[in-house]
Amino acid sequence: MHLEIHAEHLHRLKVELVRAGLREIGGVLVGEHVGGDRFRLIDLSVQRRGGGRAHFKRDPVAAARFVNAAIARGGGDATRVNYLGEWHSHPFLSASPSIKDVRQMQEIVEDPEGIATFSVLIVASARANGLEMSATLFRPQAGEERVEIHVPDGEAKGWRQVSSAPVEGSGDGNQEAPVEVKSHKENANGNASEQV
Repeated sequence: MHLEIHAEHLHRLKVELVRAGLREIGGVLVGEHVGGDRFRLIDLSVQRRGGGRAHFKRDPVAAARFVNAAIARGGGDATRVNYLGEWHSHPFLSASPSIKDVRQMQEIVEDPEGIATFSVLIVASARANGLEMSATLFRPQAGEERVEIHVPDGEAKGWRQVSSAPVEGSGDGNQEAPVEVKSHKENANGNASEQV
């Protein structure tokens, strides 16, 4: 899966993460299906309550309200604009999903009363050198899969995508991710360059 995220959403995430400090925050993702395995992030909710130093629990009523409003703003066509997934922060160490995160996402997609046929989890961390994040796809009866994040040309700077491999540890499982996948920095011309 490929997920397009515009710079405005990256900036908003970083501002919210800095504001939250040492507390986890999160919310839901609303996306637009643009064809094949490509999606575009349309909006994300920010829930500033419900988190501690190593946990986050979203408010399901507020999340449903946010998704329904986004579908309505998108013209009411839920086959085009709809729930894409979840996001939350890891203020300590890795922006990779914890084992607990993986279990909770599998529960979402395997819930027989749920409507999600898949769900993306973004885990984000604000760092002095920018925003770190991972994106992982979850489907029923399937293992997790890395989502490739794409920020349109000319807008990608100050962020890097880290490994989506789940990590174990204390509390919520936040540990250093074993592999950094991509780093996006601005070159001398002001354009984004990708480093591996």
